[in-house]
Amino acid sequence: MTKQPKKTGLTLQNEQHDQGAQPVSNRPLAQAWITPTLLTENQQAWSKAYGRNLSEPETVEILMNLRRLAETLLRANKERMDV
Repeated sequence: MTKQPKKTGLTLQNEQHDQGAQPVSNRPLAQAWITPTLLTENQQAWSKAYGRNLSEPETVEILMNLRRLAETLLRANKERMDV
């Protein structure tokens, strides 16, 4: 069963900075960096770590959390270097 988007009367334009790129998915723009390959590789790795098959939304949540952690660490390092 696929999740159907709600109809708003507006159309979604999947514009990419690289005009040759194809839209990755219907995920929000903030998650556009998550390619199918990245998702698959992480889904396999984290499923093995958790001992069960993770769903796509679970894997996306893990990737988003890792990105936020990396951004926080980079910001903290930059602030430390500026002092």
